[in-house]
Amino acid sequence: MTDALYCSPPSHYDGRSFHPERVVSSILIGLVFIVGGVSGKLALVGTNSGVALAVVGVLLVGRGIWRLRKQRAQAL
Repeated sequence: MTDALYCSPPSHYDGRSFHPERVVSSILIGLVFIVGGVSGKLALVGTNSGVALAVVGVLLVGRGIWRLRKQRAQAL
């Protein structure tokens, strides 16, 4: 039964694929979440908390920076 749920990656996938547009969009969305949450103009759905949205933004920016640094380290 688990074989039916398993999907193998495409044959051209080398395990190190990187999409710079995803990293940049992650950082930009994170910055929007931070600014919107701190200013009080945006709030996290389900919590109505701007601070929680700002925390999610910090996590997104951190993830984007981490992925960017990881990609640059692999390129060296």
